[in-house]
Amino acid sequence: MRPRGALVGALLLVLFAAPLPRAQPVWEVRRGPAVPEAARWFAERDRLLDSLDALFWELRDGSLAPDAVRARGAADALLSAAREYSKLAGDDEALKAADASAKRLLSLVESPGRLNAEARAALYGLKGSSVHRFARLMLQRALELPGPKGAVPANLLATVRLGSMSVELPALDVEGLSPEDAVRALRPLMPSFLRWKPAGGAVVLSRERCWLRVPGGELYLHRAAAAAGGTVRVIFREEDGSPDAQASFYLLSRALLDAGFAVSVENGDLLAVIDGTRSRLGAGELEERFAFAARALAESRALGPRLGAWLRGTTTKEENAVRLDALSRILVAEGGFGAFPEWADTAVGTAPASGLEFDGPDFPRAVARYRAREGDRRSLRERLGRTLSVLGLPSFPEEPVGRRTLSLHYDGPIEAALARGELRLENGRPVRVAGYDLLSRLAREGRPLSAAAAARLQPLAGGLRFVGRTDGRAVLSGQPGLDEDRAVLVALGLGAGGRVERGLFELVARGAKRQSLDAEKALALLSAAGELRPAPKSPLPPAEAAALTSSRGASLDATLLHPGPAVEAELTFSRGRALEGGRIYAAPYASGADESALFRAKALLVTHGGTQSALLAAAAGLPALELHRAEWSGAGLSVEVGGRTVLLREGARVRVDPAAGVVLFVEPAAALVPEKLKTLPRIESLAR
Repeated sequence: MRPRGALVGALLLVLFAAPLPRAQPVWEVRRGPAVPEAARWFAERDRLLDSLDALFWELRDGSLAPDAVRARGAADALLSAAREYSKLAGDDEALKAADASAKRLLSLVESPGRLNAEARAALYGLKGSSVHRFARLMLQRALELPGPKGAVPANLLATVRLGSMSVELPALDVEGLSPEDAVRALRPLMPSFLRWKPAGGAVVLSRERCWLRVPGGELYLHRAAAAAGGTVRVIFREEDGSPDAQASFYLLSRALLDAGFAVSVENGDLLAVIDGTRSRLGAGELEERFAFAARALAESRALGPRLGAWLRGTTTKEENAVRLDALSRILVAEGGFGAFPEWADTAVGTAPASGLEFDGPDFPRAVARYRAREGDRRSLRERLGRTLSVLGLPSFPEEPVGRRTLSLHYDGPIEAALARGELRLENGRPVRVAGYDLLSRLAREGRPLSAAAAARLQPLAGGLRFVGRTDGRAVLSGQPGLDEDRAVLVALGLGAGGRVERGLFELVARGAKRQSLDAEKALALLSAAGELRPAPKSPLPPAEAAALTSSRGASLDATLLHPGPAVEAELTFSRGRALEGGRIYAAPYASGADESALFRAKALLVTHGGTQSALLAAAAGLPALELHRAEWSGAGLSVEVGGRTVLLREGARVRVDPAAGVVLFVEPAAALVPEKLKTLPRIESLAR
């Protein structure tokens, strides 16, 4: 279930005197003549990406108990993917290099037992010719392949009508999607095409992926939750060296960074990525980020000629950056620079905007008027936060208030709560439903989960919300969306070690009665929506399966990334101190730059694990956990322990128990500081 935008208008109209709901688009899909040659190449690339995804999951599953059988399986999968890549790219050298990587790995395998340290590094590391490194390089190159020469043809045309506006979206469908699936795939691109239709642009669709090609760049979406392999990727190169073009390039880069992308610019090439390495976003949330990236690209291109007027009077790069950063904040909050957001006037009780638009002739004046209301928008955010708190929902985050952020952080949570029966509308105002108690329902209606179901749901647990405890279990809840109208309510009861043990599932939909689901049906729906990773090809050995679902120990819950013995040591957030050896290293995620430190550390703790962190821990033979409900800030690491938020401090002595999935605080008084104190210095590893 994804927020539509209409409810926020209706709710704000009641609460704060806001605007009328927005019109909904009307779609029409028509098929054109077949284009088999072009479709074949893109379909083959899609299959190559499927093969690489399967290789990464095979590496991930095998890393829990690395042995000769799994090493040989990974080597075979690498060679198979390399054959596909070589055929697609016409690159025989890639196949030769993959063959050399596989042969080196197999030469290090001591059949039939566990892998030694050198073999683990050759399989899971990110140095030299390791299988893991080669697979990542092949994935990157596969995404960058230019494809057949000439313009990409279309075999599908979608027409969208929104009020008096209409736009046509031509696309190359490589899988013969149904009209419903085609609309779902194209919907994120509709706002950007309404704003800017690039000459020479092209859209390529498959069931799980979408590419938007534009002059100078490409946007890519793998439709899945970040923890299930989902990715949004933007590459762009500004060929025009004019001041306006450079300002437009900076605005795009900054907006993507402010929206949560990992952004790098090297030699004029922009690369922006959101994936499971740094994010726990669901499939629908990643789709929204893809839509935002497309809109940000469109807006930065459309604004180019007017940026000179906005930057007039500046004399340094720093002054330019300050002004462009202000535009980035507006873009992230509003989702675009279309008509001036009238709600911003009515919601804060000021005079209407009198039709003033960012698209009008006096762009600097429009921006200045918008920025002049910043204090009013901060007050509005505080009021929205109080309303959400009264309703028992997460507070509005410290982000600028605009049409986009209202939809994400106000409209969306309220719509979801209405659908699951936690809220109801009373005279148009949302109020809590008396007697709604998810904790009691889980205790009464929840069912024990099989080891296989628990293992598949475990990665989902890291992104769910802590709602309380019942029968000694921590209870997490979330509502992953299946489409615009449906979602699955998930409530999970955890054992003391943070392991999923019990579940309650319901299908919720707009205007429909809630429907109970058994675990098997819920898993099928969540898998089809891309919220869960694929099921392992073969079950884990009994010892590892038990480790994934055990429930002993207490304190801070976590998800197992790599098994190992329980260890006790001082905690460090610094890569440099981890290199000294003998410490437990905590970081947002593990990258290739951390590999040497991991070989010296005693354990690894991350807040956003992903496959890469798990494989690097496996390369080092290091016990590793992904912490639940832990977030980094400039002051340190905030974690939820016993229903309260505390700040974890450098140098705390902790015990990591991978089998139980917990971090135990050996010196509680020294390890934990109430979050409100926030007296820690900035952590070195956060600036990496």
